[in-house]
Amino acid sequence: MVFESWRAFYQSDLQSLWSLLPVPAAFLAYLLLSRRAREAGAVSSEARFLRAWAVLFAAGTLLDPLVGGKLMSVLGPPPPVGTAVMLAFVLLGDFRVYWLVLALALRDAHRGARLAVAATPVVPLLAFASDRLWERLAPDPSGQRLWLIHELLFTGVAIWLWSRWLPGQVEDRVTLRFLRRVCGYVAVYYGLWASCDALWLATSIDGVWLLRAVPNQLYYAFFVPFVWLAYSRRG
Repeated sequence: MVFESWRAFYQSDLQSLWSLLPVPAAFLAYLLLSRRAREAGAVSSEARFLRAWAVLFAAGTLLDPLVGGKLMSVLGPPPPVGTAVMLAFVLLGDFRVYWLVLALALRDAHRGARLAVAATPVVPLLAFASDRLWERLAPDPSGQRLWLIHELLFTGVAIWLWSRWLPGQVEDRVTLRFLRRVCGYVAVYYGLWASCDALWLATSIDGVWLLRAVPNQLYYAFFVPFVWLAYSRRG
């Protein structure tokens, strides 16, 4: 299979759909079918939450490219509908981070969920408002600047959680180390996305789109398995 450019490769089903599905599909099957995974998820209320979180968001990882990407392109809904579906999955992707971190840091899954719901729209709203203000000075027909602002803001959130909030909130060293690993992982994929988009906006180098496939894999395919592995080895 030959693509006319790396951007065409990035936008193809090979990159944006099929390459993102095998790892979360295999991991979801492991969570549901493996006796070892079931036993690991039953040793404490925290472990039960973590396993339920992993099952939920492994499934969500599969639905994102299937529904938000492929199904929307096949159905061709009106732009507002497609935008709403895409935004819903963006919010869900950030919510999974907030809920995990807040639930385990506060040792309360329900309170963590409520706070995560409140926190999730903040970065997208700030990104949208910033982009609208910037649009008056320098129009961006590509639409990529909005993504860049969102990525920079969430990178900042992940770094702040890692460096300031978690150390002052979590006393248990094992839990703190695990949650900082999660936040560090999030900062890596958002930072890579931001670097790629900044480079693209500054230079229009086509190879950026090949590099952008790396944080896609980190976000879609490997984040939930990474969390499970990091939690299982946290001691």
